[in-house]
Amino acid sequence: MAANQLNIPENPSKNFNQYFRFKLGRDPPSDARNTVLVVTTLIVAVTFHAAINPPGGVRQDDKYSPANCTVVTSDSNCAIIRHAGTSVLYYRNKTGYEIFVFVNTVAFSASTNTILYLLLDSLFRRINNDAINFQPCFGY
Repeated sequence: MAANQLNIPENPSKNFNQYFRFKLGRDPPSDARNTVLVVTTLIVAVTFHAAINPPGGVRQDDKYSPANCTVVTSDSNCAIIRHAGTSVLYYRNKTGYEIFVFVNTVAFSASTNTILYLLLDSLFRRINNDAINFQPCFGY
């Protein structure tokens, strides 16, 4: 075995962590950066979708009390029990819904900040030791 050859396990199932661990000599930093960007973009997409369409869905129509009411007016004794567009999980398990919203918000925020952190470095790179000249392009 040559001295400069990397010691990479031949079978990833035997030493899974060692096989997939980042190594500076073997893996270029840009590949690692791109992998992190792909993963964080997927996390942002999933958490955004989960916020728009929460587990259990959302109520499609209002529920009134008493059941024969259809509109709440000032002179009627009707009251809205559940509003359309609210999460079903909220009415079934408020604590579970609050935990879901908190964890979803933290994951979305952390992933978005990671993407911004990784992209800001590439937006302001210097080419030939000169700053990139950002000029608006209006098609002429």
